[in-house]
Amino acid sequence: MSAGKAYWGLKFIRNLQTTIIDNTLWMDGGEVLPTAVANFSNSTTEALYQPNPYLFSLDLSQAITISGDGQDNDVDTLYSNGRLKVLQKPSSAGTSAGGALFNYLWSDPSGDTTKFVEFGGRTSSGIKPTDPLYTYDALSGNFDSLPLNVQNDSLSSGYLNPHNGASAQSPDGMAYYLGGMDSNGQYLKQLVKLDLTTGDISVEATGAMPPIVGSQLTWYPIGKKGVLVSIGGESLDSKGRIATMPMSNIWVYDILSATWYSQTATAADKTQGFPLDRKYFCAVAPSFTTAQSSYEFILHGGHRTLSDSVFKLDDIWALTLPTFQWIQYYYGATGLTNGYGGYNVSCAIPNNHYFMVVSTHGFGEDFANYPFAWFDLEGLSWGNYDPTVKGYTPPQIVQSTVSGRKVPDSWDSSALENVFAQAYTSGYQAPVATATSATSSPTSTNTATSSTAPVNNNNSSKSNTAAVAAGASVGAVVFIALCAFVWWFLLRRKNRKQLPDVPYVPTNDGCGRKPASELQGTLNISELPHGQVPVEIDGHYSPQTPEYKAPLRYSSDNIMELPADTR
Repeated sequence: MSAGKAYWGLKFIRNLQTTIIDNTLWMDGGEVLPTAVANFSNSTTEALYQPNPYLFSLDLSQAITISGDGQDNDVDTLYSNGRLKVLQKPSSAGTSAGGALFNYLWSDPSGDTTKFVEFGGRTSSGIKPTDPLYTYDALSGNFDSLPLNVQNDSLSSGYLNPHNGASAQSPDGMAYYLGGMDSNGQYLKQLVKLDLTTGDISVEATGAMPPIVGSQLTWYPIGKKGVLVSIGGESLDSKGRIATMPMSNIWVYDILSATWYSQTATAADKTQGFPLDRKYFCAVAPSFTTAQSSYEFILHGGHRTLSDSVFKLDDIWALTLPTFQWIQYYYGATGLTNGYGGYNVSCAIPNNHYFMVVSTHGFGEDFANYPFAWFDLEGLSWGNYDPTVKGYTPPQIVQSTVSGRKVPDSWDSSALENVFAQAYTSGYQAPVATATSATSSPTSTNTATSSTAPVNNNNSSKSNTAAVAAGASVGAVVFIALCAFVWWFLLRRKNRKQLPDVPYVPTNDGCGRKPASELQGTLNISELPHGQVPVEIDGHYSPQTPEYKAPLRYSSDNIMELPADTR
């Protein structure tokens, strides 16, 4: 793609990563169509996609009008007026698709809140999973790197460069990446944890949760250290067949206990029902660092595969927490034979008010010049972008549906119920158990003692003798009491042996095991064995290979902003 038309890549971009810093949307990675075809082809030209070597930015400090007089939301106008900019990344930063951008807005103790780091999806040749991650400082314009410090056996049991997984981050500076695939298209059963300050990285298995691809993940201030919530995507069964994750099946991860739970969601309206199962959709969550009465996890688009046809989705739904109810915001063209629907797109939530969709992949060339759209989360309508409208208030349909409720219809696990009952505490650290000596009492605490020895003198001999006598008397009393206790204990034990055995009461699953929703994440991290081909089971069992294609390689050595006059 020539430098002058680099911004045309946004017309048919897919699998990109986005983040917002201050009033700027940053768009990185993904795959784009070459300039020669980007202006007239359609977004289903799979073989022509190439890695995007550029970093795009869009200024959101001013209004953007989508129709009528003053319309300025097409890429050509945004680029010519300086709102849309293109940066050439250094070759050391590489390219990526289906990864994540984690920002430092919540976490950096040094106050460096204008930086983001790219994780996962790296496609450049020669990249190793343990290579440093590239970072970019939006204030200084400098590219840098974050070295990784592997904390466990991640090299042998996990994969540190996944793509098409789900990402989230928490206010304590931790970033998370769930599932996805490795470079061979194998589905991953893992959760990657990355400390954005130190670069410490670890991988753990996801317990009862199956391998998951194409889902969405977010963090909420629920429980002492917060929880992660996963929706949608597709997974593998024990035979290696692909099946979409039901939207009624919500997975919740308690960060404090490192435990995954499954919780059943319900439909707020029987007519609307549930969202269709889907993958490769996008989602946003209004951000809160303090407890709220209700939280919403809002999704848009995606698709599901029926036989060999892609069924595109154009709707918007919200999952309410902690009531675990699905509410429909918008239906769109979903279900039409030749309907539109965005998938492999990205979303953001500028001003904590708008659901912003980035990319028109799945909509075709009619929409190619308009890769940005804004959905008002309070008014529930598509429209112009107004930078003066800020803050999030749940729409009326959510307020009337939730109506003060703080629990779902029923909990799948009492342990998960207990997690949701605990107040979030910023910076909470779990108590560390302290070992005590065999002679210390259970309630004793370790205190500092002086190393100076007590002084002996002859004047205290009489008092010492009296003390010894008193001590002997007390010792005799204690010995008699101890003997009496032992005799009572043995007699009680003999009597208990004569009682009948307590009858065995089976659990709900009939085999005495804990429910799957309460299993700890201690299973081995696993992938689909090489040579075993996944197939989709949406009513058909024909073999299918994972949809991710290994893109062509691209590299460049220059760091530069492309001038607007070289179009």
